[in-house]
Amino acid sequence: MSSHDTTETEVSPDDYERTVPSSHIVTEPNAIPDVLKQNSEWLVVLIPSDSDKGKPPIAPNGGSGWADESRELLDFDTAYETAVEMVCTPRVNTEEGDRVALGYRFTSEDGFTGIDIDDAERLKLVEDVLQNFENAYIEWSVSGEGQHIIVKANAGDSPGGKLPLCDDGNVSVEIYDKDRYFVFTGDAIQTSEVGESSQEQVDELLERVTPSQDNRSSPPITSIGRQQAQEYTHYFGEDNSRPTITDILNTAEKYDREFRMLFRGGTSGYPSQSEADMALASKLAFWCRGDLFLMDRCFRRSNCYDSRGQSTAKWDEAHYGTGETYGERTLKKAIENNSERFEGSYL
Repeated sequence: MSSHDTTETEVSPDDYERTVPSSHIVTEPNAIPDVLKQNSEWLVVLIPSDSDKGKPPIAPNGGSGWADESRELLDFDTAYETAVEMVCTPRVNTEEGDRVALGYRFTSEDGFTGIDIDDAERLKLVEDVLQNFENAYIEWSVSGEGQHIIVKANAGDSPGGKLPLCDDGNVSVEIYDKDRYFVFTGDAIQTSEVGESSQEQVDELLERVTPSQDNRSSPPITSIGRQQAQEYTHYFGEDNSRPTITDILNTAEKYDREFRMLFRGGTSGYPSQSEADMALASKLAFWCRGDLFLMDRCFRRSNCYDSRGQSTAKWDEAHYGTGETYGERTLKKAIENNSERFEGSYL
């Protein structure tokens, strides 16, 4: 599938009348599946000229709490008409390059899953992923560098946040079926009414990007990461995406000499391996911003985790009456005892 190839299905001519320049509205409506347009889960999103400001919702009625499924949103036609109207208000500074777009909120009842792939043009692996989704609607993201896949399926096992699509973490994927909205561009790569289930393909993708069952603690540490990810989604309007494992490790290794030493297995100055483990966990609490799921993923890449014969088993075995593993207890104590969090930008 070549870059920006729309030859699989022709997109119909625009039958939505525009009363403002098309460059001010990101969303091209005709390629979007009718089955999504039939749901009243649409909102209007501001696309600021400054990409650092995120993509905050501005209609209906502004504010927060968009993840609350009891909150009424708009039907598709009303959302589009509202977008046209918003372009003519002071809220959207078109002279500075602001634009608007339509967003779709996934809910626990609509039966759809959204898959967001970053930097899709950088890796041929992405083409292999796309080819598995024959019954999907696929489009380019607002940036033109990522891709959205919309399918009929649920993502119940997704921990949320950015997950590495390849071993080096340079391409990440996010998978959601609720508590999140996607901004639609209508810049279609593959058009489909997504009527048939793609559950098998979603399950395969989840298995590919999440830790194997053998590497999960009991109870799975990913369940805690999932809870945190869902909590973060209530802060729409801010950048609530997670950094990749590579982002964290590259930044920490460059700026934190002690982290670099511990991560590579150095234990000089620590009376025991357990104290070295705690020291590394404390560093991870800072660099991972207290995200237990990310801390666990980072720790498993360190020499503290795999340099000793019994280390892997010790990390994942329950050692406490509560059923917590050594790894969970270590990471939780590190979070409790270290309140400082990294507030800068990752490399």
